[in-house]
Amino acid sequence: MCFRKQTPIYQVPMPPPQRPDNEADLLRHAFGLIQRRISEHLAGAYPGARWIWESSNAQARIAAGEPVHILLGRTGGYRRAAVQVVQLQFKGLKFDSLPEPMPPPPQEDPPRESGETDYSLLAFEWVESRVQELNQRGNEIIADGETEIRIEADELPDPASWPAICAELKRNGFSEAVVTETGITTKLPQ
Repeated sequence: MCFRKQTPIYQVPMPPPQRPDNEADLLRHAFGLIQRRISEHLAGAYPGARWIWESSNAQARIAAGEPVHILLGRTGGYRRAAVQVVQLQFKGLKFDSLPEPMPPPPQEDPPRESGETDYSLLAFEWVESRVQELNQRGNEIIADGETEIRIEADELPDPASWPAICAELKRNGFSEAVVTETGITTKLPQ
């Protein structure tokens, strides 16, 4: 009998089998897809649109089949939309109706002198572009038990425009907006 020497066989360890996603993983994945679809949907109709969830527990509300909303910016005047989700799949957005045009502010200010700059358009554009961010900051501040938003000088345009910005904040539901030495302080919207 003849014995042949055998060389040992080395086996490369195989990675463990991939375990299937659990329900929480599937929900996170679906939530991410819903967010992507919302952004794509808005970008098609309103390039440059911005949005945030109206409530911080949107994922849990979607999982429970409850209605969810988003707050909008740069969407042609729409400020809020209901997100239509069926079986964790995005089906569309239902925009709230456009707000009625705001009446012009009462003429309480003294007439402007000929060389005085009108900051009302700047104030309108500044508040319009930041209203979502201010609402989000308000939600965080409420969670911390506070009632005021402080807007620092480095966030604001020319200090001469601050009174006009306060007036515009008040028209957007932020009560008691006042100019301070370091910026603007306002109460949260009701």
